[in-house]
Amino acid sequence: MSGSRGRVLLRKFLEDNRITQSTAASAIGVSAPTMSDWLAGNKRPSDHMRTIVARWTGNSVPESSWLFAEESRAVNAVKAFRATGS
Repeated sequence: MSGSRGRVLLRKFLEDNRITQSTAASAIGVSAPTMSDWLAGNKRPSDHMRTIVARWTGNSVPESSWLFAEESRAVNAVKAFRATGS
């Protein structure tokens, strides 16, 4: 499951700011093994945890960065709703 950009961005954020996985996990309220799984690409954060990670990193790791390419294409293909005049 290593195809999302989020794990790469999160790892870079931690390295750039000299934050350990354990410290990061504690700061956002997950276990160290969970953080390790995210960084290894074994699992992805749930929707609400993606929001928490984005907020905690100052959006250096945006929520959308955890999407796989096919998920991102599907999201980008959706057109915004526009009400028609009646």
